[in-house]
Amino acid sequence: FNRNGAATTGFQLGIETVKKMIQNMNLPVFTGQVGPIKFTISGLRVLHPSYPESSMSLVPPTGLHLSLQDVTFTLQGNWRINLAGINPHGSADIFVSRLS
Repeated sequence: FNRNGAATTGFQLGIETVKKMIQNMNLPVFTGQVGPIKFTISGLRVLHPSYPESSMSLVPPTGLHLSLQDVTFTLQGNWRINLAGINPHGSADIFVSRLS
């Protein structure tokens, strides 16, 4: 299947399914330390995924092969650091584009 093939409806359905799966993923909490600074990144969500260059093909007998290029999305989450009892925190939106 691909955008130019006869199974365009199946292709579109597959891509929409992938979008929903990614948007509903539970991304892990990241914690770590860099020198004296401890950090936590939590509540990560993928918003507005787009796959303008994508293709899908059958791979008998194992299933499907999905290729995504020039992927764009927004990653939204919360951050907190701890440095000697000082605890700034906030939220961030990161726009990612042309990921292949």
